[in-house]
Amino acid sequence: MTTGLVELSAVRLRELLQHGEVSAEEVCRAFLDRAERLESRLHAFHRLTPELALRRARTLDRNRPDGVLPPLWGIPLGDKDLFDRAGVRSTSGSRAYAHRVATDDSPLVTTLDRAGAVSLGKTATPEFGMNGYTENLVFPPPRNPWAPDCGPGGSSGGAAVAVAARMLPLAPGNDGGGSIRIPAAACGLVGLKPGRGVVPDQSGVGTVGGLATAGPIARSAADAALLFDAMTPRNEHGRIPQPTATAGTGTDTASAGPSRPGLWVLPELRRQVEADPGKGLRIGIATATPWDETYTVRLAPEGAEALNWAARALSGLGGEVDEIQLPATPGYASAFRTVWHAGMAAFASRLPDHDVQQFEPMTRWAIERGRSYSAVDLCRALALFDRLERDAAALFTRVDVLLTPVLAQTPRPIGWFHDDDPEVDFARQCAYEPYTSWVNVAGLPAVTVPAVQVGGIPMGVQLVGGSGSEIQLLALAAALQGLNGSDAWTPPLTAAV
Repeated sequence: MTTGLVELSAVRLRELLQHGEVSAEEVCRAFLDRAERLESRLHAFHRLTPELALRRARTLDRNRPDGVLPPLWGIPLGDKDLFDRAGVRSTSGSRAYAHRVATDDSPLVTTLDRAGAVSLGKTATPEFGMNGYTENLVFPPPRNPWAPDCGPGGSSGGAAVAVAARMLPLAPGNDGGGSIRIPAAACGLVGLKPGRGVVPDQSGVGTVGGLATAGPIARSAADAALLFDAMTPRNEHGRIPQPTATAGTGTDTASAGPSRPGLWVLPELRRQVEADPGKGLRIGIATATPWDETYTVRLAPEGAEALNWAARALSGLGGEVDEIQLPATPGYASAFRTVWHAGMAAFASRLPDHDVQQFEPMTRWAIERGRSYSAVDLCRALALFDRLERDAAALFTRVDVLLTPVLAQTPRPIGWFHDDDPEVDFARQCAYEPYTSWVNVAGLPAVTVPAVQVGGIPMGVQLVGGSGSEIQLLALAAALQGLNGSDAWTPPLTAAV
């Protein structure tokens, strides 16, 4: 049994653990063995923590609760190296913190621990998670298991590599401009960016621009739903108690009882899948991006093939599929850069100057640019964000779901983004991954799902929905996976391991 555990879905592992057919320690050992055998080739982790993982798994086995287990009880995952775990080196991918050991757990780490998860270590990220590729000056870059000379995208690149290579069954990430969806698409996975205000531990509410939110990366929509359940513990009314709620998301400003881990999303996902989730949906296809005004964006044939397949598949599922134009957003590139760089400058303002001097050129460039903006510049940029959010809400009165590419190009070779000029680096990122950031600005949920393999490389598509549509989007992703079997796709690099 244990030798085949790494091939099982997280949902199936949960069933085996629930019925006592396998122990948390057996599951932990199976994935640790896989990770330790592949890590020297793929570099998915900044640090594996086998001793801590096994200690945690044995503790779970000794203190196994009666009745229904918490959602992730005994399920391995990794902490993205932007999230602290007390006693573990937490670098954020930066030379400035290469030897930093965290003293406290990040809120998301605490929440996932309460759901029963077993962390195997810290997954790779670019410095502070600020890039759409996962390369830094502290650790070797993670390699895409589908194309080892290429990267997995970013910033949750290590998490995506680990899940695609069966080093983990699922993994949390966070997404401020595409950082869950980009690596999920590059590695043939499902990646969900929840809407603003949904995941309490990183909701996007209260930050400059409200961009970043935490979400799941998994091989299947069902596994993503399981991790999403763990990230959004509910009260007895099925609501997510938190002080910063967004209308329509299932959140609740009133704390009508303490939140507790349980299964809410996964059963609803199954119900929606059984009820023909695509039937009668108005689905708009869009290939233009807000970056087109400033940067050269060309959708590669592989991306077009993925989009065309998904359009046909959604039509076959009963959707009414038509092309649609996104609202015009003149000045988007300038506004996004202003908010992004201002956020980095605000972050750096809390750090000693000697730390900033150790940052990578791209990071220092963003900080310097952020410091150069005036309050008027930032207010104008945020006004554009507000207008885009309103226009996007209006768009979803005309369509139920928006279908777009995720990546404009196939996964890029390691080192492809780097250039002595950060402007060139940034432009290359925009050319590679132009379809995701506006969804963060609008505060909407989106999921990427694998569509096709072209030349042995997976290409995904993005489904964007209105506020509160996370489960609907996962149900559509599950339906598409039912057609192409992508939840069982295995990278050739790892198939024989």
